[in-house]
Amino acid sequence: MGGLPVSDARFLEALVAAAMASPCPQWAVEVETGLCLFLNPAAEDWLRTSRLQLPDEAAILRAIERAHAERGTPMMLTQDLAAGPELLRREWLRRRSDVPARRDSDWYEVIALRVTTPDGEMVLRRARAVADIEVSLAHGGDLRETLAAAVGLETPAGVALGRVDREDGLARWTYRDGLFETLRVDAPAAETLRRGGMAPFDTLLLRAAMLQAQAATWTLMLPEPQGPAQQPWLLSLRPRPSPAAGEPAPVLAQLHALPASRGELDAAGRTAAPLPGLAQFQCRADGSFTYLSEGWRALTGVPVDHALGRCLTDFCAAPLSRDGLALLAPVLVDGAAGCRHEWPFPRADGELRWLELRLWPDSADARRFSGTLADITERYRAQRFRQIMETALEHTVNGVVITDATQRGNPIVHVNGGFSAISGYSAAEVLGRNCNFMQGDLRDQPEVEAMRRAIARQEALTVVVRNFRKDGTPFWNQVELSPVQEPLTGLVTHFIGLQTDVTLKRQAEDANVLRALELERVFRGSPFGMVTFDATGRVRLLSPAFLKLLALPGTRLMGATQAELVAALSQALGVADTPLAWPEADAHVRWELPGEPVRILDVSLFHLGKVTGEQIAFFRDVTAEQTESATKSQFLAMAAHELRTPMGSICGFTELLLMRNYSREEARPMLETVLRQAMRLSTLLNDLLDLSQMDAMGAHAFPVGPVGLEGVMQRAVQVAVMPGSGRSIEVQLPPGSPRVQGNATKLEQVLINLLSNAIKYSPGGGVVRLRAEADAASGACRIAVSDTGLGLSEAHRARLFTRFFRADPSGPIPGTGLGLVIVKELVERMGGHIDVESELGVGTTFILTLRLSP
Repeated sequence: MGGLPVSDARFLEALVAAAMASPCPQWAVEVETGLCLFLNPAAEDWLRTSRLQLPDEAAILRAIERAHAERGTPMMLTQDLAAGPELLRREWLRRRSDVPARRDSDWYEVIALRVTTPDGEMVLRRARAVADIEVSLAHGGDLRETLAAAVGLETPAGVALGRVDREDGLARWTYRDGLFETLRVDAPAAETLRRGGMAPFDTLLLRAAMLQAQAATWTLMLPEPQGPAQQPWLLSLRPRPSPAAGEPAPVLAQLHALPASRGELDAAGRTAAPLPGLAQFQCRADGSFTYLSEGWRALTGVPVDHALGRCLTDFCAAPLSRDGLALLAPVLVDGAAGCRHEWPFPRADGELRWLELRLWPDSADARRFSGTLADITERYRAQRFRQIMETALEHTVNGVVITDATQRGNPIVHVNGGFSAISGYSAAEVLGRNCNFMQGDLRDQPEVEAMRRAIARQEALTVVVRNFRKDGTPFWNQVELSPVQEPLTGLVTHFIGLQTDVTLKRQAEDANVLRALELERVFRGSPFGMVTFDATGRVRLLSPAFLKLLALPGTRLMGATQAELVAALSQALGVADTPLAWPEADAHVRWELPGEPVRILDVSLFHLGKVTGEQIAFFRDVTAEQTESATKSQFLAMAAHELRTPMGSICGFTELLLMRNYSREEARPMLETVLRQAMRLSTLLNDLLDLSQMDAMGAHAFPVGPVGLEGVMQRAVQVAVMPGSGRSIEVQLPPGSPRVQGNATKLEQVLINLLSNAIKYSPGGGVVRLRAEADAASGACRIAVSDTGLGLSEAHRARLFTRFFRADPSGPIPGTGLGLVIVKELVERMGGHIDVESELGVGTTFILTLRLSP
C-alpha cells in the first residue's frame, strides 16, 4: 500500500501552516531522500536544536536521544522509530525519572503518517503528550468502561460509519449524525477548517486509520460554538467486517466530549462547556428535565431556565407531544439499557429542526435518566428527500427502467410500478433481461437502431417505438433515454429509461391525418369559403371558395395567425382604419364591406375538436339574403302601421252606430266615413302591395302629376278628426287653390299621417294647424303641419326618420315608428322633401316642399 493520496494544494498549504503554529512537535521527511522538509518551532525547542537547517531524520533522532539524556529523562522506544511506515504507525515513548512526573506528561505519542502528494511521498511525524485515558485505551482498556470512569458518559456524543476511497483518499460516509456532519472531514482543506475546526493533521490521521482499518483512539481539539476556546474530544475508530471481499472495510467512528480539565466536571460527571450541535440533559421517569446544558438553547432557542421542570415532549412537534413518552417507556419504565429516536422539535423562532434523541438510565441513580440531543436536520432532510423521490418514482404513472451499463448486455436492474402497469410484466419477470425483448419480432425498427447507437455513444435520446405487452397486444411506447455518469470518473454506469404509453396519442394523430384528407375533399367542393387553424391558431388550409370570395392570394396567408389574417383582410378590403371584428368560438359576426353595392359577409368560427384546439372559420356572402330580409321586414312593419288608422275609423264609427239610435240623416255621414275608410283600407292594402314593388321600380312606383291641393287637404282633415273627439284642426289654404306635382292618394296619406301624429302628440288638447303657401318665384309649395304638443329634443330630431324610432317608446302614445319613414319615402318619390322644426315642450312643425304644377 502506498501513502495516503492528498492532491489538494490548499490542504497541503493549510497542513504546513497549522504544523508551524502547533504547540506539538511536528516535522516532515521526504521518503526518497530521508531529508527533513520542515521542522516546526515546537520540535526545535523540544530537540534544543534551534534553527536546524532541515537535517535528515537520523539527525533528528540523535537529537531526541541527546536532549532527553541531558534532561535525565531518557525515552524508551517500544519499536524502531526510524523505520518508515507503510501508511500509519503510532509509537509510545515513556519517560524514566525518579521524580514523580505529571500524569499527563508520562507518556508521549509519536505518529508517523505516509502521504502521497503531487510532488512525491513524505512521512509526517507528530510528537504529543497524551492523557491517561488514551494510554489506558492504547494498552487494551475497554472504551466504555474507561470513558464512563473518566467523564461519566455512557453513550457517544457523535457516531459515523464510513470508509476511505483508495484512489482519492477521501472519506465516504454511510452514516453521520449531526456532530459528524459539521466536521466535514471529507471536504477540501478550506471547507474542513472553516466548518468543523478539525486540524489538518487529525483529518489525515482519521482517513489513514480508516483506510488501514485499524482500531485507534486519540484526542483532538475542536472549537466551541460560542467562542475561540477549544474543547477536547476523544475520537475512537473500530473496524467492521467488510461486506464484500476486496472492498475497503467500513469503520465505526465515535466522538466523545471530554472535559477541558478534571476540575471542570461537576458532581454528576457532566461537562460544563457547551458542545457543538449537542445538548445534554437529565430527566425523571415522567420526562421532566432536571438538568440541561447550554447547548439546549442553541438547538431550540428556548432558555434553559424556561425548560427546566417541564416535560421533554412539551417541546416536540405533534403528535409526539402527546405520544412521545410512550416511545420512551422502554427506558423510563421498563429499564431498557437505552434507546435512540429522531424527533422533530420546533424552534422558538418557528423553524422545525430534527434532533437525534438518545436516552439511557443513570448508573448512579435509578430514578434519574441521562440523554443527549444532537441536530441532524440536514441529514434527515436529505434522507427524507431521497425517500420522497423514491416514493414518487415508484408511484408515477410513467414507466421507469434502470439498466446497468457496466454489465454485459446492459441488463435491467430496476423497474417501477408504472412500468408494470404499462407492460403487464412484474419486476421479477424482467430483472436481468435486456429491454429489447419488448420489441418482439420488430427489432429492425429504425427507432430501435437509434437507441442502440445512443447507448453505444452514451448519449440521451427520445424515440417512439412499437412494443408488445405481456399479453401480446402492441402499443406505442415513448422512451426517453438518459445516461447516468459516475461523479468521480465520468464513466456511464447506468441508463434511465422513462417510458410513456402514447398509443392513444398516436391513434389520435393517425385520425387527424384521415380527417385532414376528408377536410381537403370538403374544401375542394364546398361553395362556402373555409379557413382551418391548427392548435397554435395559425392558418393551415384555405379553400378555393374563400380565395375567390375575397379575391386574395392564399400563399401569403398560409401560416398566419388569426390576428394576422384579420389584418390582411382589413387591408385588402379597404377597411384598415376600422379593423374587422373576429368571432368568438361557436359564434358569428357580420362584416359590411364598402363598395358598390355594399357587401355583407357572415363569418362564423367553430372547434374542429376541443381537445386538439383546431378551429375552422366559414365565410358566406349574405348580401342578397340580408337585403331580402330587410325588405320583407320593412313591408310587414309598414303594413301593420298603416292599417291601424283606417281600421280605427271603421271600428269607431261602427261602434257609435251600434250604441245609439241615430236618424237616417245623422247616421249617413258616419256611414259614409266608414265606407270611405273601408275603401281607403282596401286602397292602402293595394298600395302596400304596390310598395313592395316600388323599390324595384324606383321613381316609377306610382304615377305623379298635377294634384289639387285644397281637396286633398280637406279630405285629410276629415279623416284625421274623429267625430265627437272634441278636437279640431285649423286649416289655412293658399289663395287661388294651387296645384302641386304629386299623387293625390299618396299626398292625402302623407297629410293624414302627419295630422294624426300631431293630434296624438298633443295630449293636452293644443291647437293643430294645416297651412299651405305657394311661392311662384321658386316654383315650390310649402305645406306645414304644426302642433303645440310635446315637441322633440335635438337628439330625437336627428333620428326621427329612422325605422322603428319612437321618441317615447314606453309611453302611452301608440305607434310603431314607421309612419314618418313612409311619409318621407312617399314625399321623396313625389319629387319633394320633408323637414322638421321642433322644440321640446313647445311643439313640432313638419314642412313638406313640393313642386308647383302649372
